[in-house]
Amino acid sequence: MDKNLVSIDPFFVECIELLKVPGIETLFTFLDGEDAILRVLYLNDNIKTPLDLANELHISKGRVAQLVKSLSKKKYIRTKINLLDRRKVEITITNLGLNYLNEKFDAATTFINGIRNKIGEETITQLVEFIRHARMLLKEDDTNGKEHD
Repeated sequence: MDKNLVSIDPFFVECIELLKVPGIETLFTFLDGEDAILRVLYLNDNIKTPLDLANELHISKGRVAQLVKSLSKKKYIRTKINLLDRRKVEITITNLGLNYLNEKFDAATTFINGIRNKIGEETITQLVEFIRHARMLLKEDDTNGKEHD
């Protein structure tokens, strides 16, 4: 394919370049796998069902089951049957899981503080506002699309 025929959006290019920033992987860890499960539990009042996790992380219930099994073996989470509805399993993070997650959060905070020192607090504040605004617009658009289905 002739490279000159393909027009690549500058936003796409910058997103790809952002993924190459040294240390950015400290944030990626929270997007997928076991660390994503722990993040969701921590940030959402610590009690979730496998279905909640599957929906929030946009992964299959089977994948959630694999991750829950692995995290349980590591003693990072605890599962128990819901007393009101025995068909539901409740998942909570343990102190060991919290300690592990805190180490990950510390690494992410160190990375973010390094960025903050390089580009300044004002730029960080502007970036947060731009990201928040874009996220809200995209979320609003997603909601509108679902209402019309």
